[in-house]
Parts: sequence; C-alpha cells; structure tokens
Amino acid sequence: MAFSVEMSRTKTTHAMEPDDNHYKKAWELVLQLPGELYETTKSIRNHFGSLGKAEPVGIRGLFPDVPEDLAMGLCQKCYFT
Repeated sequence: MAFSVEMSRTKTTHAMEPDDNHYKKAWELVLQLPGELYETTKSIRNHFGSLGKAEPVGIRGLFPDVPEDLAMGLCQKCYFT
C-alpha cells in the first residue's frame, strides 16, 4: 500500500489518500523506516520473500537503528473482520 500511495504522489496528479485507519497506521510506521521508501521496502521484501512475512528481529537486522517498538508495529498482523 505504501508503495502505491508514494507512486501516486510522485507520478500522478491525483494522489491516493487512503482513509482506512489500518492503512493510516501502517503508513505512519513505514515512513519511520530509514532511507528511501522504495529501496527500504525492496530490502525487506528481498530478505523475507514478501512484506507480509517480515519479523521484528529481521527488520532490526536490516535496520539496526530502528527501535524495537517500530519493528514490532511493522510486523503486526491486521485483521479486518
């Protein structure tokens, strides 16, 4: 989702503005990661195979300066039902 939002902001004239609270929270967390958004998420995807398989220990291995609570928040599962 973060990638789609960022691309819509930089590559179109009609940026996405998700209004779902789950997406908003995820977006806030992702923006706290170091580096450029696309490269950062690509690193996570390459390490774990997908963003959904990320684990806090691995996030902190990739980004040692990331606080534990941020790594935990990024790896929480979100259940919509």
